[in-house]
Amino acid sequence: MGRALKLSPPPNWHGKRPPFREWVEDRLTRFVQKKLFNEERDPRGEDEEREMDDALDGIIKRFWILTYKPHEKQQLFHDSRVAQIRCSFSRNQGGKTTAGEAEVLSWGFGEDLWTGKPIEKVGKTKWYPGMRFFIGANGYTSAHNETILPKMEELLPLKEIGVEFVKMQGRITHKLIFPEPYSFSIKLISYDQEDGKQEGPTWNGGWFDEPPPKATWEACRRGCMKHAAPVLITATPLREPWMYDDLYRNPKAVHIEDRKDLKRLKWDSIAVVKIGRNDNPHISEDQMAAYEATLDEEDRRSRIYGEFRHLEGRVYKGFDSSKHVYDRDRWFEENPKWRTYPAFCIVDPHDRKPWAFLWGVITPRDQLVAIHEWPDFDFAKQKQWTYSIDEYADLIRSTETNLWREPKHDAVGHIPGAEVTPNMVWRVMDPNFGRTQKAGTGVTTEDGLADRGFAFDTNVSDNIESGHMAVKESLYNGRLLVLSNCKNSVKAFENYTWDDYRGKSDRTAREKPKDKFKDFADLFRYAEMSDMHFFDNSVARTSRQEWFNNGLE
Repeated sequence: MGRALKLSPPPNWHGKRPPFREWVEDRLTRFVQKKLFNEERDPRGEDEEREMDDALDGIIKRFWILTYKPHEKQQLFHDSRVAQIRCSFSRNQGGKTTAGEAEVLSWGFGEDLWTGKPIEKVGKTKWYPGMRFFIGANGYTSAHNETILPKMEELLPLKEIGVEFVKMQGRITHKLIFPEPYSFSIKLISYDQEDGKQEGPTWNGGWFDEPPPKATWEACRRGCMKHAAPVLITATPLREPWMYDDLYRNPKAVHIEDRKDLKRLKWDSIAVVKIGRNDNPHISEDQMAAYEATLDEEDRRSRIYGEFRHLEGRVYKGFDSSKHVYDRDRWFEENPKWRTYPAFCIVDPHDRKPWAFLWGVITPRDQLVAIHEWPDFDFAKQKQWTYSIDEYADLIRSTETNLWREPKHDAVGHIPGAEVTPNMVWRVMDPNFGRTQKAGTGVTTEDGLADRGFAFDTNVSDNIESGHMAVKESLYNGRLLVLSNCKNSVKAFENYTWDDYRGKSDRTAREKPKDKFKDFADLFRYAEMSDMHFFDNSVARTSRQEWFNNGLE
């Protein structure tokens, strides 16, 4: 960038987007001349020339975006543009905010500001002047005006290049308008705004700095649909656990560890770049170690390693999908006699939500295997369900008929085989709901299903502490297995967490789990508290325990 440049007529870019550096050079020259000389003119004499040089030097030193050198994980984040949704889950001071701001500014100016490489399209839309973007953060005062805007002014001297600051109630900046010929705008939105506040606007792209509430995410995502606009999240995952299932563990998520992973990205992929402890070379080991020493283990996992904090509070930390989840088809192939194993059906009824069902068997090795569940859709997203008790009885009957039916094949293909009566030994129901009398009828859910041919036991212990210990023991010794089709069960194990801390300062943990994801987790607790063990109906014995004591397998 030149200094004390000869003033010439404004460049004529013929309606095209100018190269950013060329535009900045002209813009800053005019700004400094007008500030020093009260008019746009060349310096007169050596003193004015030195004065102009010094003023330009001071501004150029604040133009950090021109010398921005992304570290490896930041570069992978920038290079993942083929994906509409991109996430950077990062430790503290991992460089995520810098990468997010650099990306949004590059969209608006139409080129990577640190390389000069043109951006021909933002998402699937060809670049044009006047694009509209948003930046979401957790509060105008605490986040936007103390973090986002100061960081942006480190990258670009906003006032000097002519950015207009639109104030809200004359105090807080809530919109930035960049000058011609780019003319793009950035709207600042806050997570603490009331629900529905973000409905309506249409965007060309947006960025969430730190985890947004799901309602805010969904509202802004709808605003990005028209232009197929890109959306970014850069976050230390301390809150908003919905991101773990919807983004991090989404089947379309592509986890980017190195450049070869970029080849797997498609337009509808979710690019996930994780910035861990040693990924930012600008933070020394001494600084990192000193900060790490001030944190407890739970904070350390999120703030140092970029792990999701809500997983640190899991009730069943011993659950490991690589160990406890088994491919459904493979398990049935390896256990051709599974229909003869003693079986169980456990139900957790509800008034408004769907009932939660789990079917499984106990193998000759005394392994408890969950083989089927209902609902077969995302239970956590279904808030209402209107089945009658007759419909639930029909559901149980049809599920067990189809599940235990023997396979049969003919020359053309598969046809239904013979029905097999399940070796159904245990039917267990949540004792609290099962024994409660329905208003107006006085009939319990337990009695209602019994009248329809399904006798469920409601005498199972509902002691939560003992049940948790029993499930943890089965996870530890490998007794418990979940087949891959039981997605709600897997989701429950991975997201069933202890309640939040009692206060903001004392950090005393509650001995109570959260209600969310509790339903399917409870099914396994009831299973473990029902003393389920394998036995062979063809073996004469006085008790199951005696049979096991005799070593018969």
